[in-house]
Amino acid sequence: MKFLFFISTTLLVLTLQTSTQCAMEKQFCAAILKNDKAALKIILDKKFDTIDIKDNQMENFESIKNWLEEFNCVSSVEIVPGMIRTKPPIKVFDVYVKSPDDVIKVVQIKLQVLPDKLSYNPK
Repeated sequence: MKFLFFISTTLLVLTLQTSTQCAMEKQFCAAILKNDKAALKIILDKKFDTIDIKDNQMENFESIKNWLEEFNCVSSVEIVPGMIRTKPPIKVFDVYVKSPDDVIKVVQIKLQVLPDKLSYNPK
């Protein structure tokens, strides 16, 4: 009986995770295709909050790149070399987004590198 409870609980958790991932995928793709910077800020900052800023910076950027490339509407992501010298500095990602009619456009995602966290810069 405990085994059946474990299996049903595990299936429920997996279903909820898949449902959440699908919802995030739809929200992200809609936001990036419409250039909805307010919605992008919510989605991206939620992800950036999970990143330990004390870790290796390049590994963090690679992790963000890989995460972005998981979305179906993203064909590829390039990490732009260097940083924009502002206070705080900004890291740029060129995101190649494909629309439902397979048109590719480049959207830049700018990431503020703050001392204690990463944050989306909609400008």
